[in-house]
Amino acid sequence: MPKEPKNHEETLMHVQLSKEFKLLGVMLEKFEFKKNNIEKFVAHKFNIDVNAVAFKSSQQYDVVSQLRSSLVDSDGRSLFEIYGEIVVGIEVEESFDEALLNNVVAIGFSYFRPLVAQMTVMAKLPPLDLPVVDLSDATIEIRDRDADEKRSGDEGG
Repeated sequence: MPKEPKNHEETLMHVQLSKEFKLLGVMLEKFEFKKNNIEKFVAHKFNIDVNAVAFKSSQQYDVVSQLRSSLVDSDGRSLFEIYGEIVVGIEVEESFDEALLNNVVAIGFSYFRPLVAQMTVMAKLPPLDLPVVDLSDATIEIRDRDADEKRSGDEGG
């Protein structure tokens, strides 16, 4: 399960993407790349899995996306495995439609793609361009940070 991200208030990057939300920052929280030593490898299938949790606080969301991918052969052996967590912070208007959070996950994924290409080259593999993933139907868990903080404060005192 993704952990709650650090605060984005000091982020220098502020981009207005729409009237609905403003991008506060993108942060790579974790990136792991594991290359397995397989002598004869014929790629069969590329796996990718994206999960996301949005931490809501008043007029802001921090969307944490977990991305896992691997390239496997017909025997199920993996040439490499990649895991990453990317946090995208946004500021929203009162009328924000939470269905747009899928777009925020897609923004994070667009930062993940060149990292994977670079890591495969550094591992002396051909550059891997991750396919474009349709995230329009992705389910994003939404957690109310203010309610969680109030609940933990009530339990502690």
